[in-house]
Amino acid sequence: MPAQLLHILHGLRVLEDLQRMGPPSLRVLAENLQEPTFFPSFCLGCQGPDIFYHNQRTRPVGLEYGSLMHRRGYGSVSAVLLGDAIQWFQHRGVPGPGLAYSIGFAMHPFLDRALHPYIISRSGSGGNAAETVAHAHYHIFLERLLDAAFLEESLDEPWMRAFLPWLGPTNPGQPAVCGFRQREVLAEPARSLADVLVPLLSRALATAYPERAGRDMQLDQRLAHVFTDAAYFYEHTDPVAAGDRIHATARGGVDASHARYLAAILYPMQVPHDVDVLNSGRAEWLHPCEGAGASDVSVRQLFDEAVDAAKAALLQVWEANDQEEIAAAIGTASLSTNDAEGRRCQPKYFSPLTLERLLDEQVMARWGGPSVQP
Repeated sequence: MPAQLLHILHGLRVLEDLQRMGPPSLRVLAENLQEPTFFPSFCLGCQGPDIFYHNQRTRPVGLEYGSLMHRRGYGSVSAVLLGDAIQWFQHRGVPGPGLAYSIGFAMHPFLDRALHPYIISRSGSGGNAAETVAHAHYHIFLERLLDAAFLEESLDEPWMRAFLPWLGPTNPGQPAVCGFRQREVLAEPARSLADVLVPLLSRALATAYPERAGRDMQLDQRLAHVFTDAAYFYEHTDPVAAGDRIHATARGGVDASHARYLAAILYPMQVPHDVDVLNSGRAEWLHPCEGAGASDVSVRQLFDEAVDAAKAALLQVWEANDQEEIAAAIGTASLSTNDAEGRRCQPKYFSPLTLERLLDEQVMARWGGPSVQP
């Protein structure tokens, strides 16, 4: 799955395009969602089920629902979230944070389906029980590298104008991602909107997964903890403040394995120029699925394909008459690696980048050799 920023930028690009060519009511909504009042709610929604993976501190956890939504049924969850919210907006013409979140949530699967094969191939991570801790770190780390590199490449594009106010200044030589005000964009809405979003998600999950969520007597409590822990994660990995915080906790030395984990989940202090993480040079890479073959497509091309797919789906959603139509527009395929028939496959083939070296460089840049204890 792409990390935080690519999902936000993908959702923003969809809004920008719909503001120009959508039906009148959708144009109004797309414009409203880019305003500071609603943009953070939309950005949090763009994270989709990824927020569930941050729920590893507070029990009972809702972690399993993140995995479940990545495997199947995402369109059904989105249909419940969107159905009532869209009708409410079409009657009143004014969005609320629930609608902003739901629209962002519906954008998430399109970028996942487009980029996940590339990320898995380039990180050498199969996403199964046999996956090593090192490869898990490379997967997470590559997601952050893609965020940083793509943001750097997109700063001057006109559709970025609504995002630029959420970037602060950086130190000389640091990439723009180091100024990303993640606490304001993601941590604060995760904390402040939980009371609004927990009931919406609870109903959506129980409808989409009656055999599991429908019988879960602790579902609301799990969801409350999802938002609590997501806010904690976004706040503590906020690139604006993370540098000082990480250095403060590491003054006495940091364990080497923990240092690599921290370097993987934090945004990089520099974007590598000797490794083409965006595949702008169109190098060939293997699709992880059996029989899918090789591709030379770039991250930019995959991003654009995901934008087009999400726009088409949202236009269908806007005209839909029931939840089944909405679910079909969002899609039922998994959010990971799918074969040509749209069936979820076990990754088998990889074309990994030199992520071990790049991760080591990030560790050295943050702590240097002497401060990292073996």
